[in-house]
Amino acid sequence: MAKRRTISFYECEHYGDLNNILEDMRSCGAKIGYTQLDEDEETCTIEYEVEDFHEFAIEFKDTESYEFVN
Repeated sequence: MAKRRTISFYECEHYGDLNNILEDMRSCGAKIGYTQLDEDEETCTIEYEVEDFHEFAIEFKDTESYEFVN
């Protein structure tokens, strides 16, 4: 059963950062629910859903985006 999760991270300076992270998350099996970019605070929040969080985490750890969300 899929579980919905939310992550927030800093240093998201423009939509290029967000788009790259979303692409990496999707390639690892995430279904994106919504995104919120706060350009003033340079933060981003992403709601996503995955069927197998353990498998998603293993795959996402190997992406360039991983360092931004940890």
